[in-house]
Formats: sequence, C-alpha cells, structure tokens
Amino acid sequence: MSSEYSIEKAFLELEEIIHKLENEDISFEESVLLYENGMETYKKCQDYLKTMEGKIKKLSDENSDIWEDFGEE
Repeated sequence: MSSEYSIEKAFLELEEIIHKLENEDISFEESVLLYENGMETYKKCQDYLKTMEGKIKKLSDENSDIWEDFGEE
C-alpha cells in the first residue's frame, strides 16, 4: 500500500460514488463502473485497516508490560 494512501480520501471517494448511484440519472453501464470502482476502493480500505490493526496489535503486545505497570498505580 502506498505511503500516500489516505483512508479519509478513500472514504470521501466512496461517499461520492454512493451519492452518484443514489441520486444521479446515470446509465446502467456507468452504474456498473461506479459499483466496480466502489468495490475496489472498499477493498483498499479493508486492506489498509487490517494492516493498521496488525500494527496496533504488535505495538500493544510489545508494550503490554507498560500498560500493566500503568494499571497498578
């Protein structure tokens, strides 16, 4: 995943796609293309979030002793 990937930008793209699908008079072909683009963006978001979840879990595991010490005070 690119370091320039922005989950916020991807969410905005998804919102725009949904808006177009719900509110615009578009052809069937265009709606299929929008749906396809939306699913690709959704998958990128899902992959990105799984990566971030893994990083957070790794950091939590590496620093669990800090949290245990903090909880004792």
